[in-house]
Parts: sequence; structure tokens; C-alpha cells
Amino acid sequence: MIYGYLEKNLLRAVKLVDLLMGERYIDIMVLSRNLKCTPVTVRNDISYLKNTLDIDIMENNSETYKIDFFTLEKREALCHKIYAQSLFLKALEYFLVPSEKKYIDFIDEQFISVSKGYLVKENVEKFLKELDLEVSGNQIIGNVIRIRFLSAILFKQFGMNTIRRDKKIIEKSNNVLYATEKSLDVSFSKSERHFFCMLLLTAADKKLFIGKLEFPLEILEAVKSYPRPIEFEEAVEKNFKEIWGEYFESEYLFSVLSLMIINTHVFDQTMSQEKLFAHRKVFLQDPHVERLIDLFEKTFFIDLTSKDWFLTAIFIFLKDVTLNLHPLLSTDFLRISESDPKLYQKIKQIIKKWNVYGLNIPEKHIELLCYRLSPFMFKRRLAAITLISSNSIDCQVTEMLIKDFLSETIHFSVFTDIVEVNEKADKIEETLFLIDKKDIFSIESIYLPHYLLLDFPPEIKDIKEILTHLFI
Repeated sequence: MIYGYLEKNLLRAVKLVDLLMGERYIDIMVLSRNLKCTPVTVRNDISYLKNTLDIDIMENNSETYKIDFFTLEKREALCHKIYAQSLFLKALEYFLVPSEKKYIDFIDEQFISVSKGYLVKENVEKFLKELDLEVSGNQIIGNVIRIRFLSAILFKQFGMNTIRRDKKIIEKSNNVLYATEKSLDVSFSKSERHFFCMLLLTAADKKLFIGKLEFPLEILEAVKSYPRPIEFEEAVEKNFKEIWGEYFESEYLFSVLSLMIINTHVFDQTMSQEKLFAHRKVFLQDPHVERLIDLFEKTFFIDLTSKDWFLTAIFIFLKDVTLNLHPLLSTDFLRISESDPKLYQKIKQIIKKWNVYGLNIPEKHIELLCYRLSPFMFKRRLAAITLISSNSIDCQVTEMLIKDFLSETIHFSVFTDIVEVNEKADKIEETLFLIDKKDIFSIESIYLPHYLLLDFPPEIKDIKEILTHLFI
């Protein structure tokens, strides 16, 4: 949702960085087609990145460009450098973190006209209205929970200085997650872990708007009925009882809400079959779930009740619809590729029929569901990737590139000789093998059900192909 308010030239610059972070030089006409702009605009954007933001973009003689993969700054850092130029985000940060200076002083600091400054403020207020928040006395006010989520998102996604980083709180937050992982037998991704820590940091940050935590009835019911492990409750009490003091009860509910947001592993947990069966049975008996799955099955002519990846997506979708707190959920996932327009239209029609039952699902939630289903709709997810190349450096770079797009639950292994595969590789049928084109391998006599021949390291377009084949 917030991306609709960001400056288009900055969003284009972020996409340009994505395209240029590879091993090969990319022609300006290719960049122009991908960015849907003229070559002149591309040249201007490259000049802006190089000369204004000091991003090291290399160019050869034929107007082809790339960003050195071994640059000291990773993609996230480069994107944060671009987002730091956004007047919209700067103004949002100004209103989020209380300050004694007046807004006119902020306008002067940004060296912009007064009319432009108040136009930016108008956009900020329009965005906040969508979150049921408002600006009063140069400060964002409203539901404190929403303000905390907004602060955490701006910090995590855009690198804004909206939260004070407290190593003690981060350590204690991770302690809580370690206990939860052990109990549920799951592994939270780096992104999930980071966001949970950011949310708990907001509870201890005195810079933010201070007010009583008010849980809307629907959210309160969802939080109280959420099946959390005993180890989670014990870990929260052990680590935060003293810090939260008299506010422990409400802050504990907020920590449960934070866990609900990041825990997308409901049907991915390696729990006992008996426990998983019981959980699935309860979930499928919910009338909302039953109606929604029935519509999907009638539309796509397939039994989905036994598909755990599908049930996970539906669970997350229903949770987001209920909580409506996380306007940027899955943004890391969304940047990988655009969803299939035909699939999107089908899902949109399903949700419209579903809304007949008195529900009103926003467009953003339909988009998120579609993006989550697009890569592996009616397909089985592979669990591992094996890289095969005699060049260990290229293998290492390739692994780093691919991991940037995938959760930490994907298992990686590396072989320098394809003959080793049959001897050492586990669960070949669940593995995607990526074979370096530069090496000559004889693959006719070896059974590899899923493999791709690629140049190492792969380009962005190759990453998309890998992701497509990962969900077989």
C-alpha cells in the first residue's frame, strides 16, 4: 500500500539496482524495456545513482552496465540509500517521532518550497487515513498498535530511523523466538525474526507515541484464542516481566500478536501426523475456510484440502483479513516477480463470491493472496537446491544470490562433480539441481528429475526461472 505513495523515480531506481546486480553487463535497451521507460530516462537514473548516491555502477564501451556483485554494499543497503531520498518517507518519519521543531523547519531542512512541503504532508495524511491514523499537533495519533506496526515496517523495510535499536531487547526477543522454534519445531526466517524484534523494540522505545494499547474486539478474540506454546509464555515472562512491569499483561498480548504476524508455518511445522491432522480438521471446519476452499476447488477443479501449502496461504490470508495490521506483508516476496494476471482475475472472482457472506475483503489482501499462490499454484514445493560447479567462487556467489530471494528453510548443498550426486545427495526427487553451463557434465546416465543448466552466477531473469522450477 505504501508503495503507491512513494516517488516513482525512486521506485524505478530500486528496480534498476535489482536489474544491475548480476555478473553480466546489461544493455541499456534491455533496461529500458524492463523499466518501461525511455533510454534517456535510464541514463538519467544511472547518472543519479552514480553521481548523487555514489553507487558504483560499471559501464563498458557499448552502453551496458552492471553493479559489481562484490560491492561492499548489499542490495538492502543500496535500496535503503535510495529510499532515504524519499520526501514522503522523511515526512512520515517526522510525524511519527515527536520533535520540538515545527513542520516549516522540516521543509526548510529539505530545501523544498512551502507548497511542495504541504503537498507531501497532504499525501502523508491520505496514507495515514487508510490506516485509520491521523496527524495532530505534528504527531501521528490513533491506535497505538497500528503506530507500532508502522514504525517497525518503516525501520525494517526502508531503513528509516523510527526505532531506537536496543541490543538488550533484541537479545531477549530472540530468546523468546528460540524457545518458540524449539517448541513448534519450526525455523523462522531472517526476515520474520527481524520483524518480531522490531515490533518488541517499539514497546520499549519512548520516542514513539505513548498511549494505552487498545485491541479491537476482533483482534483481541484472535489473540486470546491463538494456540501459543507454553514455552513462549514462559520465555516472554522470563525476559520481559521486569522490563514491562505494570504493563506486562497488555504487552504480552502485543507479543502474541507479533508472533501471530510472523508465524506463517502453521501447516509447514514438522509436528506429529496426529497433531497435524487434528489442527487441519479444526481449521477446515471453520465456515469461512470451508466456503473459501469450496470456491477455489470449484474454480480450479482440484482437491485442495490436503495441500498444506495452500492451507498455509489461506490461513495467512484469513489472519491478515482479521488483523488488518500489516499493510506491507510479503513485500520481500512481491519484488521477485509479478503475479499471473489470469490467476489474479480468477482469485478476485472467488473473493467477490466469498464477500457475499457479509465480508468485505480489501484489494490489497486479494493481491497478497494471489502473490503467495502464484509461484506454486497446484504444484509441489521442492525442499532443496543443489549447485553443481567446479568453480567454488561462482558457486558461493550463486548461493548468496539465490538465498536473497528464498526463505532460510530451503536446504542448499554443493558438489564439484556430478558423479557425487547419486552417492551423497538426499531425496533427489525433492531437489532442484542447478548445473553450471561452463562445466561439461555427462548427465544422460544420472537420474535428476529436476535440473537447470545455468551460467554461474545467474542473472535476475535466471533467478526467476529458478523460482519457477523450485515449485514443481
